[in-house]
Amino acid sequence: MKKSKKLIYVNIISLLIFILLLISVRFSSIFTSINSFVNSLMVSIQNNFFTSFSKVIGIIFDTNLMIIFSLIIVAWLFARSSKKESIIFGSVMLTDAILLWIIKKLIVIQRPLNSLVAETNFAFPSGHTTSAIVFFGLLTYLISRKNSKMIYSSIFMILLISFTRLYLNVHWLTDILGGFALGTFLLTLGIILFKKWQI
Repeated sequence: MKKSKKLIYVNIISLLIFILLLISVRFSSIFTSINSFVNSLMVSIQNNFFTSFSKVIGIIFDTNLMIIFSLIIVAWLFARSSKKESIIFGSVMLTDAILLWIIKKLIVIQRPLNSLVAETNFAFPSGHTTSAIVFFGLLTYLISRKNSKMIYSSIFMILLISFTRLYLNVHWLTDILGGFALGTFLLTLGIILFKKWQI
C-alpha cells in the first residue's frame, strides 16, 4: 500500500514538474542562461569519436525506431501469454509517441543552432529521453523488476541516451529535464494501471 502511494506521489510530482517546465520554456526566459551554458560546455568537450558514437545512439533510439522496438516487445509479451503486460506496454508507448508529437507541435521550441545533426521537429521535450525512460522503465518493471543488473543497465542507457542529445547540441537542458519529467509521469502511470489491473 505504501509503495502504491509513493508511486502516485511520484506520478503527480513528475506531472507538475513537467507542466512548470513547459510553462517556463514557453512563456519565460528564466532558463536561457543555464541552457546556453550547458550548450557551450558540450561544444568544449566534443571530439570525433564520441560525436560519431552519439550519432549512432541517436539513430538507434530515435522515437520512430522505439515504436518498432515496442511492437516487437508487445508481440513477444503476447506470445508469452503475458497479455496484460503486452497491452500496458503497447498502450503507454503509443501514448508516449502521441503526446510527444502533440506537445512539440503546440509548444514550438526551436533547437540550438549549433546542433551536430539535422532534426526536423521541435525541441521540447526530448523525445529520445522521454521514450527511453518509458521503454526501459516498463521493460524492467514488467519483465525483470527483481534483476538488479537489468535495473542498472536501464538507468545507464537512459542517462547515456539523454547525455548524447545534449552532447550533439540537438537539445537544450530544459528539453532533457522535460523529457525526464514526462517520461517519469508516463512510466509511473503505466505501472499504476498495471497494479490496478492485477487487483
